[in-house]
Amino acid sequence: MNKYSGKNVENKSLKLNMVLNAVKGIMSVIFPLISFPYVTRVLGVEGIGQFNFSYSVISYFLLIAALGISAYARREGSAIRKDKAKLSAFASQMFSLNLITTVIAYVLLFGLLAVSTSIRSYSNLILILSVMIILTTFGVEWVYMIFEDYMYITVRSIFFQALSLALLLIFVKSGDDLVRYTWITVISIAGSSILNFIHSFKYLNLRFTLKINAKKHFPPILVFWASTLAVTIYVNSDVTILGLLSGDTTVGIYSVSVKVYNVVKIILASVIVVTIPRLSAYAAENQMEKFIETAQDVYKTIITVTLPAVVGVCIFCKEIVYVLSGVEYFDAYSSLFLLSISLICYMLAYFWGQCILVPLHKEKISLLAAVISAVVNLGLNFVLIPLWDQDAAAFTTILGEGTAMIICMHYSRKIIKLPSVTSTVWKSCVGCAAVAVVTLLCQRIIESMLLRLAVGILISVLVYFAIQIVLKNDATYFVIKKIKKK
Repeated sequence: MNKYSGKNVENKSLKLNMVLNAVKGIMSVIFPLISFPYVTRVLGVEGIGQFNFSYSVISYFLLIAALGISAYARREGSAIRKDKAKLSAFASQMFSLNLITTVIAYVLLFGLLAVSTSIRSYSNLILILSVMIILTTFGVEWVYMIFEDYMYITVRSIFFQALSLALLLIFVKSGDDLVRYTWITVISIAGSSILNFIHSFKYLNLRFTLKINAKKHFPPILVFWASTLAVTIYVNSDVTILGLLSGDTTVGIYSVSVKVYNVVKIILASVIVVTIPRLSAYAAENQMEKFIETAQDVYKTIITVTLPAVVGVCIFCKEIVYVLSGVEYFDAYSSLFLLSISLICYMLAYFWGQCILVPLHKEKISLLAAVISAVVNLGLNFVLIPLWDQDAAAFTTILGEGTAMIICMHYSRKIIKLPSVTSTVWKSCVGCAAVAVVTLLCQRIIESMLLRLAVGILISVLVYFAIQIVLKNDATYFVIKKIKKK
């Protein structure tokens, strides 16, 4: 057995993996915050709109090629990672199946470009971005998740993000460089995928085979694919429909608010994502008292950090848009205001779905919630976008996230009872009132939008958590206790 055996994996530090994953997540936020303000100003509203529309189209074909193989391979491969020969045979089947679905995805893409005149006008960007389909297949990211090689994943991710940023600043200088920007996006993925494929042979032997046990593998793969499909439709349909019904300028404006929304989501979700393995372990070991206690701490933490974030983004939506993207995108503030409200629904749906239902093996309910949310979002997008453009897309996101939240919460509470969080809610609301006062005063007193935003965020954070400490918010004391232990 080679040095990358399953035993070595089990001996890896879980805490180190958590730290590395957190670093990767933070850098995934920092690099876009540096590059996005530059790109929006250089490429302009229409350029950003064309790129994001093209990317939204490609995302559907990436989904067809992926077919839920990654999630299935990660789960099944983890169970046999101690046996290199068995894992290599399984991985080769997954890789080969992925190659077949990739060919199918390309056939369907070329067919769409042939029959759709509206899509064909973006063919130049779409064809460049389509290189990501084959690159993602050869990237075999699931191999590194099986072996929990977070050190490699983190270092590789940061290196290619830095390279992409450097290429962006060197080669993208005006709105005429949209094609260069698209190629740079692909190049960063190409480097990661090629390196991944070469490096994977240190773990196992990948080869192409037609001996695929479809009867065994296909049914669970399709379940994973259905869930991913629902989420992809839910996430990307608003951009795609905006592009088809409202044009590139509207997509460009909306892309700014979506970018901010996604960054805040990543930051908030990082607060709880590291607790999911622990909750899963407690559920598997039937330690329900510890499960409930941990879930309660997570729930209180979500409420404590999400409510002030929503209030801050709502009040500072104009300043955020102006500082990140400039006056050309100023109309994005209204859709950002609406999207910030949906953060509450997203975080609660995330908690009840990923922290409660999935660890308790009720992932089919999460799938149901994702499907219904996707249908609601997609249907309302077609109805409302012609009336209110990007604001309609943001509003349907609230309704979609709210639908997922209600479904996940309803079924979760039938399975498990958590103690009341009323005390945490009212303490957080008192802090939010103080945040609102501070931010509104900053808007009246400070003229510069950049300075107003910086000072407002700093003072709001200090005031909010000071109030939580005075009111003895359990979530705040939980965090302080953990810091003291460290």
